[in-house]
Amino acid sequence: MQLLETLNSFLDKRGFNGEILISIANEVILKKGYGFASFEHNVPNTADTVMRIASITKQFTAACILKLYEDGLLDLNDLLMKYIPDFIQADKITIHHLLSNSSGIANFELEMDFYPFTTSDNVAKALIDYIKDKPLLFEPGSKFNYSISGYLVLQYIIEIVSKQDFESYLKKTFLKKLGMLDTGFDFPNRVVRNKASCYKITDGLIECADYIDMRIAGGGGGLYSTVMDLYKWNKSLLTHQILKEETIKKMIEPHIKADEVNSYGYGTIIANSEVNGHDIVKYYHPGGGNGVRSFNTYYPQIEVQVILISNVEDVKTFERVRKGIDQILWK
Repeated sequence: MQLLETLNSFLDKRGFNGEILISIANEVILKKGYGFASFEHNVPNTADTVMRIASITKQFTAACILKLYEDGLLDLNDLLMKYIPDFIQADKITIHHLLSNSSGIANFELEMDFYPFTTSDNVAKALIDYIKDKPLLFEPGSKFNYSISGYLVLQYIIEIVSKQDFESYLKKTFLKKLGMLDTGFDFPNRVVRNKASCYKITDGLIECADYIDMRIAGGGGGLYSTVMDLYKWNKSLLTHQILKEETIKKMIEPHIKADEVNSYGYGTIIANSEVNGHDIVKYYHPGGGNGVRSFNTYYPQIEVQVILISNVEDVKTFERVRKGIDQILWK
């Protein structure tokens, strides 16, 4: 097909390192790896290479909360004081605020020394104890502020309510049922088959990415996956395999405005923008960090999924490829 030829011609010349999947109306038209999973050992990426997905994790955390909501184990209007009574202004922050990144909870500084937290018995709880007394950035519900801290709190709530650790609940409730066997939590000592190493670009040269213990990101960015697993994930949401249709609508409802183009739902960004003269709607979530860029997108008007994961922290190349695919799709 002409579209596939155009996409392949474009992608083969752009120096992308990672994996890409594109589907139209539930038919996968492109699933391919590019570059290397290990530059040191000359191991190529494939469409089944396992990579960190960074903040796309938030979709899974939101889905876990919504499943607990469906099962009557919590309410989206529950106040944070029900779960962490001594958190600052816990009588004003709701689960809805946490899900929609409108809680006002301060983020922890990524440059700080995390060693005291990663050596604790419960990393999420230790980080929550660190931020729980910090003043809120604004009145809950009044503004949008992208918050890793807020989703770490959601992870903690999932563990309290389900009486399981975050990954166990996620696997039991979603991953095993959906056959997502290459998705899990990126624990520092875990050996994961077919997992890519992480890299960055410095002065045009490939280097190993700076180390980070992904327990710090937790429910806000700690998962690994593949493009095929994310395709299964998207399909499960679109066809209401586990979560009900009315629940999925809550995920993609624009609860709060982030900027002129984007609004935040629950673990999903809703964008209304223009590409090549077309007014488009897309549901998506990006991810980024040490040694990873990722983007999970669904265009409801044309029933297209575009999933990109890169194991190289190279924003320039990644954005050039992502935007180029958009231009081709909406030509």
